[in-house]
Amino acid sequence: MITGGVGEWKLYKYIIKQAHKLHSEQKDHGFMKTARLIGEVIGNLDQYFGDEFFEYRVRNLIMNGVFEISAVPKGMRFYSVRVKSVL
Repeated sequence: MITGGVGEWKLYKYIIKQAHKLHSEQKDHGFMKTARLIGEVIGNLDQYFGDEFFEYRVRNLIMNGVFEISAVPKGMRFYSVRVKSVL
């Protein structure tokens, strides 16, 4: 279960929103590099949080079934994610 305050929930929602945006820009809506997603999130925020901060949140979203993962998550540049499709 994802826990946190209202501000943290807004960040989770923002990460998911950016993932949807990146998916819409892809031709095949496949997996995207986690580093690309985190870079997009950091690049569009007015505040700066470190990339480790966002990778932790992406991993929480994976563990909670929001994102699917491809490869072993030993570092953000080594694995890819996509928004899990709802059937």
